[in-house]
Amino acid sequence: MQILDTNPQLYFHLQQQKLIELIRAGKISEALEFAQEELAPRGEENVFFLYLLLLLFNLGFRIQI
Repeated sequence: MQILDTNPQLYFHLQQQKLIELIRAGKISEALEFAQEELAPRGEENVFFLYLLLLLFNLGFRIQI
């Protein structure tokens, strides 16, 4: 766990991948909850992470429609 503690970008990308898998599986409610609890706080700390999160949701929901 120490690698993830010292590399917030790696941790964010791993969490982002989990979010992608939830969206692909059609688990939209679960994806939203996961994003709010796990990824949104990271976005508040880092504007680039927030941008990636918003981009992902924009693309993810377009694919689902």
